[in-house]
Amino acid sequence: NVLMFYNKDLFDAKGLAYPDESWTWEDELAAAQELTDEEAGIWGTYSPIQFWEFYKTIEQNGGTIFNDSKTEVLIDSKENVETLTWMIDKINKYHVTPSDAQMSGQSDADLFKAGKIAMLRTGIWMFDSFSEVPFNWDIALEPGNTQKAHHFFANGVAINKDTQNAKAAYEWVKFFTSSQESAKIRVDSSWELPAVTDNALVNDYLTKTPPANRSAVFEALDTLVVP
Repeated sequence: NVLMFYNKDLFDAKGLAYPDESWTWEDELAAAQELTDEEAGIWGTYSPIQFWEFYKTIEQNGGTIFNDSKTEVLIDSKENVETLTWMIDKINKYHVTPSDAQMSGQSDADLFKAGKIAMLRTGIWMFDSFSEVPFNWDIALEPGNTQKAHHFFANGVAINKDTQNAKAAYEWVKFFTSSQESAKIRVDSSWELPAVTDNALVNDYLTKTPPANRSAVFEALDTLVVP
């Protein structure tokens, strides 16, 4: 799933409190304005403007793409317009998020690793990539406006229906998705969590650092949204 990653050293330098579960968009913006230093190329916050961010962020504002019965499209609702405005205003109005031009071809992950983004919305698959950066960082639940919402991604494994090796393919899929060995490899690499019930594996995952607040990974599952 996707959470709020933040550079603790940048927060400490400004004497600011770290993000926590009580934060709203307003709290994020106030901190981002304090943290942004355009001359030094440091930006307060970053979240990409794309479909996945949009369908999650509208839910943080009480919006949705369809009504409950899926019979009406609500894409242009007041809540959704407010949300897209908020996303774009962080670049064009408040200047706390870099534009594409200001990023100069660098990825958001590159900028975070360089200490140039204070708060970044990205996925837990970045834990290993960020593990050796020269600053302290952690994660928190994402701020919402009217409520919390987090999105997640799941990978499935398929077998070709016409394969001549169905039994071997099944044995591989079974090993890859649910064996103790494969699950441990996946937890150790901090890539993605296997869909198995094993408290020992979960405890191993929670004790790995960074980040210290890995419990947020599981807390975010209480407010999952899908497109």
